[in-house]
Amino acid sequence: ATDSATNTGTVHVVWEEENAEFIVNGVAHRYRNFNLQTGNWKGDWSAVHWIFESGQDPAIAGRGDLVVVAFVQPPWEAGAPTEINVARWAPGTQTWSEPSRLRWGQKDNVTFYCKQPDVAIDALGRVWMTWVDEASDGQPYWAIVSAELPTLGELSSVDIILDTVHAQSPRIAAGPEAGDGVWSTWNKDVPELGEGEIIRSAFKPGN
Repeated sequence: ATDSATNTGTVHVVWEEENAEFIVNGVAHRYRNFNLQTGNWKGDWSAVHWIFESGQDPAIAGRGDLVVVAFVQPPWEAGAPTEINVARWAPGTQTWSEPSRLRWGQKDNVTFYCKQPDVAIDALGRVWMTWVDEASDGQPYWAIVSAELPTLGELSSVDIILDTVHAQSPRIAAGPEAGDGVWSTWNKDVPELGEGEIIRSAFKPGN
């Protein structure tokens, strides 16, 4: 993901990496600045550091000076649920906020047993997220997520993308102009039709 805070472009890269201190992987990050006018790099890549020491399936998006990352927090013990967390980059201090779990009203378990998040930021600065709910046999969802503190992670406009199951690897993208809509795509198996993986998509009009 790329942001343009303080008239300097910054490329952010996140990935899942083995963490020797935990039995599961963590979410790592590094960044590098570049000149917005020339496109030339400014300095070297930052050191690698953890966004969260225990995390999986990270996804990142940036627009303007806003950069957010979403990831799955794995269960700490057998039988415990996975859940999706989000964190925000602070360009002034070049640090990440403390991750917050996604929550919807009084429900802080809305993403229990969910996985494979993806994230996008529209031209109005709204953060959109999609994920797959394993508890409902692979139902795909999308929602608007607050990126402000202290409401980071609060959801609004939570919807089932399509009444379907067995969805995998959802992706989401927002148009470049204010009022543009949002697209989501995912793949799924259709064993009853003798099909392998197919690609489905859905569009939410902007407002």
